[in-house]
Amino acid sequence: MHIKHISWLKCVDCGGKISFKAGQKSAERLENGVLGCQDCNRLYPVLDGIVVMFTRSAGHSLSPKERDYIKQFNYPLSEFGCDNKTANDLDLKQIAVQENWEYQWEQICPFTESDLKGQGLLGSDAFKNFIPVEPSQINGATILVGGAGRGREAYHLAGMGAKTIVAVELGREIHAIKNLLPQNSQTELLLLRADLVALPLQADLVDIAICDHALQHVHDHKKGFSEMTRVTRDSGKVAICVYSWEGNFIMTHMVEPLKFFLHKIPLTVLYFLSLIPSLVLQFIIMFFYVPIARVSPRLLKKIPLHEHMIFWSQNKFKTTWMSIFDLFHAPISYHFRREEVSRLAESNGMSIECIRHTNSVLWSLIAVKNRPEDSIKTGTS
Repeated sequence: MHIKHISWLKCVDCGGKISFKAGQKSAERLENGVLGCQDCNRLYPVLDGIVVMFTRSAGHSLSPKERDYIKQFNYPLSEFGCDNKTANDLDLKQIAVQENWEYQWEQICPFTESDLKGQGLLGSDAFKNFIPVEPSQINGATILVGGAGRGREAYHLAGMGAKTIVAVELGREIHAIKNLLPQNSQTELLLLRADLVALPLQADLVDIAICDHALQHVHDHKKGFSEMTRVTRDSGKVAICVYSWEGNFIMTHMVEPLKFFLHKIPLTVLYFLSLIPSLVLQFIIMFFYVPIARVSPRLLKKIPLHEHMIFWSQNKFKTTWMSIFDLFHAPISYHFRREEVSRLAESNGMSIECIRHTNSVLWSLIAVKNRPEDSIKTGTS
């Protein structure tokens, strides 16, 4: 991490300022070391340039590698907050989300730069469709990516010229991001293993906060959105893409109820079981939707889910398979109604710039953070 970014951080337990405590650092960078809160003395490890900053109460644990590393500094593990036993049921569900996605992105779909240059779910066109922020607004901006995963969004944002990307992710797959960006990239990275509902960041820090296909997997999505708003500067933007309730009958009324049974199946077995519906879906797409699209685009528009199915036709099959597995294994998976998406912005004093039913199964929202004087004028404060 860049030394200058330490001042961007705050303690997730008490809100205190963060400072360097131990480790090897140069004038510009800290790759491995320890940061600490100046007020409550809470400690946070930095491993391979990634800062781990979870609240004590959330129950997130350090990896064995992280534990082994911090032992050399002779601090009690308890000061790092990694031995907490007070996690509630929602916290445990969020930990299950973390573990499931670590498995997905590290074992099932460890995508590379070549995958991101293609079409379909992982490509830049899909990202711009999900998060329709003008590339000119990305260029030179400081961007927060909530639920950054393995780095799909960070890669495309760097390609659009983002000055700094603050990537926040629960899981260890975040370690792949810095290796995913091209060596000649001028984009600076601040990589944080942290929870979206307790961002370890100072307020009014970023120009744009983005959460693409992740907010629906946060146990308190209202708080997550509020945190993204808090760290966004006045007149900055928050952009999200989430599952919609509208147009998702199969998911909301069939798949979600089945998860009571699906979540009892080991992930490895569930992945291979998801091959069957993936093959069925691929057959329907390639031998029904695609031929109709070629013969009669007008007729295609009358068929349910045509936008989404044509979009999925651009995927490699392994990506479609991964996507079906993704839909089956998610321990937390919320589907938003339109009014709920609007309310996220309005309850945080934001103005809606764009709300769109993307591919008829997602909601894409761009909201602008009002300046205090604007809120007074419009009566939203």
